[in-house]
Amino acid sequence: MDKWMEIDLKKPKNNIRTLQRHIRVPIMAVLKNDAYGLGAITAGRFMEQCGIAFFAVTSSREAVELRKGGIRK
Repeated sequence: MDKWMEIDLKKPKNNIRTLQRHIRVPIMAVLKNDAYGLGAITAGRFMEQCGIAFFAVTSSREAVELRKGGIRK
């Protein structure tokens, strides 16, 4: 039996924009455990495009992986 997950990127994008309108301070997103299996680099790129200012990780290994993947926040 094949397993998959589908994510509607409109929903997190809308959530991020709603937060940005209401709190008007830089937002930090947590990217740990490979973004819970979604792919930290893919998720990080998407969130950077949505205006996320900072990322938190649980280890230096995760931070290095993001940097190598082009994530600069």
